[in-house]
Formats: sequence, structure tokens, C-alpha cells
Amino acid sequence: DDATTDGWSLVEQEIKNAGTYTLTAKNSDGSRTVQKQVTVSKATSTIAFNNYALSYTYTGQPLANPTAEQLTLTGAGYDDVTFTWYEGTSPNGTKLDSAPTDAGTYYLVASIPDSNNTTASEATSGEITITKATATAAPGALSVSNNAAKTYTYDLSQLLPALDDGKTLGEVTYALGTVSLGSYYDSSSPATISGSTLTLPIQAVVSDTEGSIGTVTATISSDNYADMTATITVSSVI
Repeated sequence: DDATTDGWSLVEQEIKNAGTYTLTAKNSDGSRTVQKQVTVSKATSTIAFNNYALSYTYTGQPLANPTAEQLTLTGAGYDDVTFTWYEGTSPNGTKLDSAPTDAGTYYLVASIPDSNNTTASEATSGEITITKATATAAPGALSVSNNAAKTYTYDLSQLLPALDDGKTLGEVTYALGTVSLGSYYDSSSPATISGSTLTLPIQAVVSDTEGSIGTVTATISSDNYADMTATITVSSVI
């Protein structure tokens, strides 16, 4: 007789995952069975970035991972994606524990791990940059005595800007700028900066006049903010 499926039915079997399964068919009275092996292959996954921004300015908040709309996925869902951040000028930089906050250069790897049902795949972003924010240094003031040679010190941390909650300067360094104090200052015995301390030698100037005699400037550099020029107004007193 010609082969026919009349009177035959598949034995119900739940197949959820990739793998090899044996399907069983039986005739109407169950007296005969036929078995056939079938293979369910893993879904082939792919992932790509889609309109994920690469340029940011420091805000004190960590960068957000891409949303589902900012990824193109096949063979997997958004919940299957793992995000890994790296710091440096290449994707082989330092692995981070979480999304970055500080100004710098980063890369993001979005990956779908190999699983029972899905092949692995990954995509690497372009270079992601958090640029430094801007702030204004606080003004400074220093009083020096007339008629006496003396060396003064000044704590430059007083010049740091006030920042909103959650924002930090990061590591801070100071560099001496211009000293404009006329006869009160001799560049052969120059001012210096060590750490956050300005040391300023002042010459003895015979004078009974009080008031501003000039300024000293310093450059404040930090991890998260662009360089700031701070100005200390120096005044003479009797």
C-alpha cells in the first residue's frame, strides 16, 4: 500500500530549547509507532548599535546604557544583552565595574552570551567621550605688610569653585601664572607652588599707603573640569 498519514497522530511533546528530539507517531489504535529524530538549531544572534550618542559633557552622573531602541537585535531579546565598559583609547582598555562618570575616553561592548538556545555575538561602540565641564574659580584675597620683607603662604584650595551635589573636580593640580605686584615682588626670588600651597616672597616697600598692589594668578587643573584661571588680589596694609 502507498504510505499515508491517515489515522496517524504525533505523540504530544513539548519542545522549547535547541537540541535533538525524538518524535513519535502512532496509528489510530496504537498498535504501530514510528519514530523520527529532529534537530532544533540555536538561533543565530546579531547585535549592533543604533543611534547611540558618542559625545557627552561631564554631569556627575554615570552614562546610561543603550535602550532597546538604540540596539538592533536578531535572535535574542534586549534582556539577553550584557553591557561592559572599558576606559582608554581602544576597546582593549581597562575594564570598569560600572558605567563611567568622569571625563575621559571610553568604549562599550554590548554582548549576547552563548546559551542553550542562542549563539554568542557582540558589538563594540565607537569611541565615547565625556568632555570636561566648565566652572569659574572663586576670587582670592591676600594682605601683605608695607615696610617689611616677608614670605607669605596662601591655601589655593580656597579658590576652588562651588559645585552642585554629585559633581566632583577629581584630582586637582595648581600651576603658577602671572605675578604682577610691582616693586613688592622680585622675580629673582620667585613665588612657588607646592601641592595646594602658594609661597609668595614680598619685598620691603616703604609706604604708608594701603590698598591693592596687584594680583597673582594660578591655573587650576582637574580631572572633570576645564582649566580655570584663579586670581588673588593682593593688598598692602600698614
